[in-house]
Amino acid sequence: MSTTSYGFDIDIDYTGDQDGNARVADVGVSCGTAGPGPSGQWPALIVRTVDGLPVATVRNEISPTQSRYTLEQPVAAGSYADIALEWHGIAMASYQNATASLNVTRNLHLSQRLVTNPDFVFSTDTVNAPSTVTPINTESARFDITDLGTDLGSALTAAFEQLFGATAYVGQPVTLSLSYGFELLASPAPEAEPLVTYLPIALYPDQQLGASTGASLKGAVDSWIAAQSPCRSGAEIVVSLSLYSQIQNRERLTLLTVERLVYRLVHQAEGRT
Repeated sequence: MSTTSYGFDIDIDYTGDQDGNARVADVGVSCGTAGPGPSGQWPALIVRTVDGLPVATVRNEISPTQSRYTLEQPVAAGSYADIALEWHGIAMASYQNATASLNVTRNLHLSQRLVTNPDFVFSTDTVNAPSTVTPINTESARFDITDLGTDLGSALTAAFEQLFGATAYVGQPVTLSLSYGFELLASPAPEAEPLVTYLPIALYPDQQLGASTGASLKGAVDSWIAAQSPCRSGAEIVVSLSLYSQIQNRERLTLLTVERLVYRLVHQAEGRT
């Protein structure tokens, strides 16, 4: 996996209320040469009050490298600022883990017209986070992939491409499991899930996705069906997938688990094999 570093300078603007108490109203953010984040997207900025309550902000772009985030309402300043930067919709196959470092400078911008005396500027050492940030995403909803292909193999390949990208899915480290599902009760409503019982078929730990993975899983299912002759009407094959991080020289961690990619076997009974 490639490594990209994103750097930010964050300036907090304080104002005084009618009682002379300091309040946070705006936060200025400047990004480094790598840009504001993956795919060039600016993060959302969240400020927490002294009570820990999140306050959303509205971003206004000043230049390609500068933005100002205005709080929905000014909040009382605490002993330290609690600010979070959040990126949404990041492609997990491309950006998997993160490490962080931080230093704080005080009194650098006391005036917009005058330069602060360097002897009055205070800076901390850089603090490096002791562990890697790894997102843990678990999706338990049913994803019907039957119509993504002409058979189980092509439907799975299409699902991998949609999950991780048309070419980026190749080489992704995963564990895959196959199950046979049989519908005991149909869905009581269009948005409700049916009652399905599952029988494990096979487990493929520590695999790398490739162009032939879908066909290989289809072959395993076809062999199992030939040997067991299960009922196909109301039945389905369920593929579970866990994606692992690729960070080097660290403990492998699960980034994403998709519990149910569903392929309905009735299509094979109708000749769509």
